[in-house]
Amino acid sequence: SLDTVEKELGAMLELSSLPLALSAERDSILQLARVEEAKTQAQQLFTDANAALTAGDIDAARAKYAQLKALRAQLAMTYRLRIVLQDGQRSGVWRIPDQNPNAKNYYLIVEAINKDGRALSLPILNEEDGQTYEVKKWGIRVSQSLFQKVAADKQDDGIIQMRELGSKVQGELTPRLTIKTDGASITSW
Repeated sequence: SLDTVEKELGAMLELSSLPLALSAERDSILQLARVEEAKTQAQQLFTDANAALTAGDIDAARAKYAQLKALRAQLAMTYRLRIVLQDGQRSGVWRIPDQNPNAKNYYLIVEAINKDGRALSLPILNEEDGQTYEVKKWGIRVSQSLFQKVAADKQDDGIIQMRELGSKVQGELTPRLTIKTDGASITSW
């Protein structure tokens, strides 16, 4: 019974401090965001969390708070998106989709590199199974012509001259790409 009382007191303390934490997180996002989409997401998560608190659903409020924190972390990230070029690793792959055996999808294998030169783990939606995976390398779908251009460049001297595909700046949700892509990705090959 003492454990029950302690849990209830802990929940009551959290219930009283969570609204301030939610406001602080939302305000931090609104200051950091350079795109309206992020501001809208932050406001919606904040509203949903407060509605959950009003309804007494602390677990739902905690989940929305965690999503707010993840959104802020995403906005704070900066990185360069580049094609992988390492011994024993592929820089591109192609796939035949299950739904259309007469087609080929082409992917360049990429990584997000931070200012310290380290690859970041990012949540990537795999178009093949609809699941999101935390990965350091993934394939981004490109046109056949771009795929072949990169392959020819690599075969020429073992180096891909134009490895940089874009960058993500602080305050934005996604990287600005220098290539055309529909954004579809794979996380294994």
